[in-house]
Amino acid sequence: MEWEDLLRKIEELPKFELRDLAVREGEKYIECRNRKAVIESGKPHMIIATVSERYNLVQFRDIFIPVIEKIRNIEDGVALNWFGKGYLEIYPRGEEFKLNGGRIGLVVRNSVDKGWAVRIDFIINMDGLKFIPPRRIVRGLRKVHRGQIQVAVENYLKVISEVKEAWKSIVSDFQKYILKDIEDFAKETKIGKRIKKKLLRIAEEEPLSLWDAFVITIDEISKRRFKSEISRMEKIERVTNAIFKYALTLSI
Repeated sequence: MEWEDLLRKIEELPKFELRDLAVREGEKYIECRNRKAVIESGKPHMIIATVSERYNLVQFRDIFIPVIEKIRNIEDGVALNWFGKGYLEIYPRGEEFKLNGGRIGLVVRNSVDKGWAVRIDFIINMDGLKFIPPRRIVRGLRKVHRGQIQVAVENYLKVISEVKEAWKSIVSDFQKYILKDIEDFAKETKIGKRIKKKLLRIAEEEPLSLWDAFVITIDEISKRRFKSEISRMEKIERVTNAIFKYALTLSI
């Protein structure tokens, strides 16, 4: 996707506004003086969230456009929204962002429903399978402030080489560990019965490493139907975090 195409996608994302809020009591409507409703512009009937009257509403474009202005050389990207949540996924062009069989990108998120604070994460795309590793794989990354989004992007780009090395180490360590108790793995990571059955079936035929289980799990989630792509990525991130937490208990 060309930079201009991604910019256009961002500009096409919904805009939101704050409206006065009232509740019905009998035949009357009573104004909620300290609360406001967040609505999508042009859709006053659909309330995204209720917030305090001092809530600072930030549009998706106000976060996402400064990001791509900082990264002009983009190989691919996507801008999505789902019921008050905005999601930007970008893959910068350059050898430093390439992995064996994959590439590293950034995910930038914001919401108008208070569900997400402004945040940036790394994303690993391995032959179409997407992983959002915990930010703790690289130390020193601070909380993102919306007024300094370009500074935050620059800081993330500075540690790409560290992310690559950390990811290679993770893959190697996960590949070395053979899962001995798939029931426990499934319970602790909450992967669900369907994926658990598949892992058990495969383990009957051959040893199953933690990396194998990780990849199979993400692949199965990627194939499922979700209400939105944002919901899919939220699920992938939750399961990834659970698997990394499980790996810590194994001292990996």
